[in-house]
Amino acid sequence: MKEEKIFRDQSEVHRTYMVIYGTLGICLLGYAAMTVRYIYHMHQIPWLDVITELLLLLFLGSTAMARSTYELHEKELVIISSSLFRTRKLAIPYSAIDGAFHFKVEPIKTIAYRHTYRMYGSMDKREIWSLVYNMPNTDKVSRVLMKASEAFWEEFEKRLPGRIRVSQEAVLKHAYYHISGADLKKNRNRAKKAAAAEAAEEEALQNAEAAPQQETPAAEPAVITETAPKTDASPAEAAAPETDASKEKKDNQ
Repeated sequence: MKEEKIFRDQSEVHRTYMVIYGTLGICLLGYAAMTVRYIYHMHQIPWLDVITELLLLLFLGSTAMARSTYELHEKELVIISSSLFRTRKLAIPYSAIDGAFHFKVEPIKTIAYRHTYRMYGSMDKREIWSLVYNMPNTDKVSRVLMKASEAFWEEFEKRLPGRIRVSQEAVLKHAYYHISGADLKKNRNRAKKAAAAEAAEEEALQNAEAAPQQETPAAEPAVITETAPKTDASPAEAAAPETDASKEKKDNQ
């Protein structure tokens, strides 16, 4: 069995973001040390400060540890996003992908997305790309926000030529085509035509089987009609009653 070739790409950790998150973590630890000192000396627990510090610590740790892995399989794209609390996996068939365009913040969305998944590392400084795909068995579309390497996008373009890193208008054109139900209507028409052709073929077979079993009707006997003998008399004379004058005329003839 031929082994499937999988192209993988992972999130990168940029040094600038590492410095920023490290500085925030040191400040938060200093704040926590001050709270511990206050508890030790005052013998009181400032619950509001403690809860705030815990929430900030969890948020900072989850954001800093967020990582994403992109895998190009033979027939689908698999995205695995992991953080401190959970791991999410998303598999999208190539046939359902409308395309990928450069992400930009829009005050008014040009299309309504059913879901928006931010599946990239927060410490990754690369550009954000919006991958739009059709949701199965619905007329809805969703999108995935991604950050990947140049090698990944080049390999992706080989598997979906003309769909990856194109304009937003080109991607949304395919998305609108799916939303309008054109694919569903085409499939319904094909199904109706196939059913009609099958019914016509079945009817033709039934007629062909029934034709030899029918008996041919017997020939009707010929009807013999008697014709009256021809005479020299005209029809008017034949129809007129015979009188004495006519008898005498016959005798003279």
